[in-house]
Amino acid sequence: MRAAAVQLDAVPADVDANLAATKRLVDQATAAGATAIALPEFFTTGIGFLPELADAALPPDGKATELMLGLARRHGVMIGGSLLVRDADGHFRNAYLLVTPEGVAGRHDKDLPG
Repeated sequence: MRAAAVQLDAVPADVDANLAATKRLVDQATAAGATAIALPEFFTTGIGFLPELADAALPPDGKATELMLGLARRHGVMIGGSLLVRDADGHFRNAYLLVTPEGVAGRHDKDLPG
């Protein structure tokens, strides 16, 4: 197994830009032989005390999860990363997802204040 820790310079609250960068960096990591890839915390939104981050929270089965699953399936790898989610109950959580080509293997939640 070859592991890669992806370092992303996230653009605060710009989910689309951050997902595009994530895709590019995961593609680079797999091209270098990585089979297990760790994404940074809040890879979809960046982190900070910015009100616009709440608006950038994604549903747990949203486009970030879809991207992670698509990359895992295309490259045959395992990918883990944390993102700001807003669950159906209305709560925001820092959710760490682990995905494989077979699907979401696990989720660990860290509740956020407020």
